[in-house]
This record gives sequence, structure tokens and C-alpha cells, in this order.
Amino acid sequence: MDPNINKSAQWSLEEDELLYNLVQKLGPKRWKCIASEVNKQVWGSKSVRIGKQCRERWLNHLDPGIDKSPFSLEEDIFIIEKQIENGNRWAFISSMLHGRTENNVKNRFKHILKKFCDNKYGKAYYPKYQKKRAKITEDSEANLPRDEIVEEMLMVKKQELNTTNIQMQGYDPLFSMFNNQVNMMNSYQSPYYVQSSAFNKPQQSTSMVSKNSAFNKLQKNTSMMSRNNVSKLGKINSQPFSMNYNMGEM
Repeated sequence: MDPNINKSAQWSLEEDELLYNLVQKLGPKRWKCIASEVNKQVWGSKSVRIGKQCRERWLNHLDPGIDKSPFSLEEDIFIIEKQIENGNRWAFISSMLHGRTENNVKNRFKHILKKFCDNKYGKAYYPKYQKKRAKITEDSEANLPRDEIVEEMLMVKKQELNTTNIQMQGYDPLFSMFNNQVNMMNSYQSPYYVQSSAFNKPQQSTSMVSKNSAFNKLQKNTSMMSRNNVSKLGKINSQPFSMNYNMGEM
């Protein structure tokens, strides 16, 4: 074997196309034979690719069944829950997620964990946390102690999902209460009406014109208040809403 050959060389488009065609022809099991054919046709029979490399390239990048869409919030919660139950058994966890590879699931968990630590404890915390968990893993071979950081992250993700569901349903108790008050005001009818027997339709009493005008002005101001507060309530809606509020205190 040529010592100058780099086995970690990046896969080329030509190799990917050849690997795809070989898997379609030979099936996704004969990796040693597939690697030999790749080396023969691309590298001039030099031993550059091995069966394990071809298998990982196929499973993590070329398999048409791979789901390359962004991970959903539900998938994040599922991954965290299964990691708490099973540890870092990424192949087992990924087998329960259709289209997600072992490598993608592992990287996703590390990404959301790092992001959570950075946001809550600062960017300097995550490297220290990794070393601490690695030391704990070495010391306790069988039963790992609970990871409070991961459990806290799971709780935050579930709260985020609940907030998202509430906003998607269009329910906002604060806006609903305000809107009901405005509707009650708009539906209120002025008592200053007299019935005309001649035309059989309501006519305003001339003696109450000034009072009725004041009432109309109040309705107009209330409608303006509802329009002006829609934008403010929109800002409130963009923040996570807590359901722990007593309607009787309003």
C-alpha cells in the first residue's frame, strides 16, 4: 500500500455516484466487495477505502431513506427522553426515529445540550461539563448517576412545546378578556330611544342628543383602544405565556 495515500480523504462526487450504483447492484451488505470495487475504479486498485468507510458513507449521507429536514421540537424531546433512559446508545435511539441516522441523532443531542448550557451558564461551562461527565462515566461503569443538566433541559423543552401548542391554537387569555370587554361595550344599546308610532322605527329623543353623542364618543375611544392594543398584545404573545393565573384576581 502506498504510504502517501490518505485514507481520510474527502469523498468525491465520482466516488459517491459509484458507491450509490454499487449498493443498488450488490445490496447494502457486501461492503468489503463494494470497497474493493471503489478502489479499483477510482484509486487504481490502491487500498484507500475500506468496507466500514463505505458503509458509514452510505448510511449517513447517500441512503435515499435519510431524513435531512430540520429536527422538530417533538423529536428533540424524544431524543432527550431516550438518552436519559438508555444513555448514549445512539444506534438504538436512532432506530426508533424514521429516517434519522445514528450520527445525526448523536450530533443533534450534543448540539441542543451545548446550546442549553451556553444560554444558561455561559460558553465556558460546556467544556467543563463534558470533562466532568466523562470522568463520571469512567468511574461508574454500570449505573450512571442522574444528569441534572439533561433533565432540566428536557423540562425546558417540554415547556417550550406547551407554549407553542397554546400559540398555535390561537388562545391568549389576556387578549380574550380584553376583547370580551370591548364587545360588551360595543353591543350595549343606548337607553335614550323613543318609538315613533308614525314611522314604526326607533328615533332618538332630541332632548337626549348630547348624552347620546357622549356615549358614541365613548364607543369610538374604546374601539381605538382595542386597535392600539393589538400591536402591544402581539408583543406579549411573542413571549412564553404562563398558565398560572387566577381569573378571579383580574
